[in-house]
Amino acid sequence: MRITLAKLAAVVAIFCLPGVCGLPDCISINCLLKQPVHAADDYDDLLKDINKVQKEMAGPDVKKAMEECDALAGAVAESEKNEKETVKNISDMKMKYIKDVNFKDPWGNEYMLDADKCKIYSKGPDGKTGTADDVQSTYVSCGPKDSVEKSSRDKELDKRNCVANMKVLLGAAELYLMDYGKVKTLTVKELVEKKILKSEIFCRSVPGKPYSIYFMAPDGEIHVKCEVHGEPGD
Repeated sequence: MRITLAKLAAVVAIFCLPGVCGLPDCISINCLLKQPVHAADDYDDLLKDINKVQKEMAGPDVKKAMEECDALAGAVAESEKNEKETVKNISDMKMKYIKDVNFKDPWGNEYMLDADKCKIYSKGPDGKTGTADDVQSTYVSCGPKDSVEKSSRDKELDKRNCVANMKVLLGAAELYLMDYGKVKTLTVKELVEKKILKSEIFCRSVPGKPYSIYFMAPDGEIHVKCEVHGEPGD
């Protein structure tokens, strides 16, 4: 299914996930019009798609920072996989993993590593952490973690994946209503049957358990809920 301008508002929420990188949460209309809308098979795949689009939209300095964050994230992931040790500081890695990467961003600040959140980031043009212009890249950690830390991190990743899934379902439900009119009930399976979604999606915490889609009276506002993580705003 291709997006029309009338449906743009319904699906843009699929892409506007917080904390993906330091660019505004927006997507070019031309890019959206060129591609079908499908549910992401995995949160990491969704991040890659967003990252690709935002690179195309970014200025040269931001684009360079994004590419260098990706390179550093790849180096950290490779180091942890081969050395079986958690990387806590970029400078701790062996030279063979970092010989081709830059340690400073285009604004002269050192790239930062957050081992708990498995991300490399730049403070952006303003040089301050946690502001809207930050640039980041995530990686899958292969280093040994104690059971408590791993459990906490896995739960956070599961929640992020779940919120992404629910935003996809909200956009898909909007598209369904535009095409088929108001309904009393709606299931994820029906969205797949109507080819609005490519396949059913589930929360990692309760695999095989479908999300609940319901409509609030009196205006029929769409809600999607997971039995573990609640709704996207919770």
